[in-house]
Formats: sequence, structure tokens, C-alpha cells
Amino acid sequence: SGIPIKLAMAEIGSSLAGAFVSFIPPSIIMAGLLLRRQQQEELAKLSRSSLTFLVISGLLTSISQLSRYTALVYSPVSLVQPRLSPNVLFPLFFSFLLNRQIEVFTMKVITGIVITVIGSVLLSL
Repeated sequence: SGIPIKLAMAEIGSSLAGAFVSFIPPSIIMAGLLLRRQQQEELAKLSRSSLTFLVISGLLTSISQLSRYTALVYSPVSLVQPRLSPNVLFPLFFSFLLNRQIEVFTMKVITGIVITVIGSVLLSL
């Protein structure tokens, strides 16, 4: 997806505008889902700490997307994309710490992630 984003950023001229535009479709979908009574009830059941984590997660995701778009404005896709591949390690690490009862951690999953990271590092050398 780096190449279309790079082309769009060249056309738009602003990574901030690009990030904003990229969040419009999911925002419309989420707003539509929140119009349903069942979804509103589920949201109201969440604890304050859960809502805090959801808001923090949303903010950090927005910042990371903006950073990605900015990197693609100033650098070639061939340098940016491989450096983003190690980001699969963070969900693995935090899922292992926080969601061991929910997530599946088999050797195939861990091996696949490690091979992906090694490959991305080798590509960026």
C-alpha cells in the first residue's frame, strides 16, 4: 500500500491531509455502527479504564499513520515499507503479556512473525 499512498501524498501535498482523508471512511462506518442501539448499550457497559485504553489506542494509531504518511512524503517507498514490517512484534509482545488466555501463540505463528521481521531487516540493508 506504500506506493498508492506515496502517489496520493504527492497529489495532495500534505501528510496531515492524507491521514485525515484516510480516516474518513472508517469514521463513517464506526458512526453508522454506533447509531445501532445494541452498539450503544455495549459501549455504555465498558468501564472507564477500558474507554481510556480505547481512546489512547485511537490516538496512537492516528499518530502512527501520520508518521507513516510523513515518512512516505520524504523518503522512497523502498526504504519506508521494510522498516514498518517489525511493527508486527509489538502486538505479539503485548498480546503475550496481556491476552494470553485469548490469543493463540503456536510455534507456527511465532516463527512466521520472526521470519517476516528478519526478511524486512534483510531487505532494508
